[in-house]
Amino acid sequence: MAKATTTIKQILNHQPEHGAWFAANQSLFNRVCAFYFGVVQVHENVLDLSKKDALTALEKLTHTTECNPHPIMPLSEIGENIPAMFRRAAINAALGSARAFYAHLAKWRKRKEKAEAKGKKFHERPPVPPRTWNKSATLFVVMWTHFLSVVERATKKCVHINSDYVDILPKCLHKRRHVERTN
Repeated sequence: MAKATTTIKQILNHQPEHGAWFAANQSLFNRVCAFYFGVVQVHENVLDLSKKDALTALEKLTHTTECNPHPIMPLSEIGENIPAMFRRAAINAALGSARAFYAHLAKWRKRKEKAEAKGKKFHERPPVPPRTWNKSATLFVVMWTHFLSVVERATKKCVHINSDYVDILPKCLHKRRHVERTN
């Protein structure tokens, strides 16, 4: 069965001062992505797991809970009270970048071995991990559903400012929705 995906994009209608809030939110997202990429580099075996299992493993390594009060690499170094969906979106972005990097590195090593086996000089540089991050925070269906319920109750939605999350009006949010339909 084919799956259809629908993307709904809505234009940002916000006050000028909210632009700094969105920039701070994206900056935090990129710092969290870089943090999780570093965790993956230290624990490369995470890449052998499925996407869901890798997400769980990375959360156990970094997220403080009642069952896991002292994680090996605490995310609290980056920021306190990072929402779960925000954190998971960053983990998925970092996992995607890590899988791409290690796939390119493996292909480079094969080409190098092949050239050296033939006795040729190999001049190609190896791939390098991302030096800077410029990812956009992804909003998932759960976030969209939450947004709709927030709008229906006419309450506010949170955006990161400084070291905490604050409320802004729902009309200030960028919304993206992915819906899968099976026929």
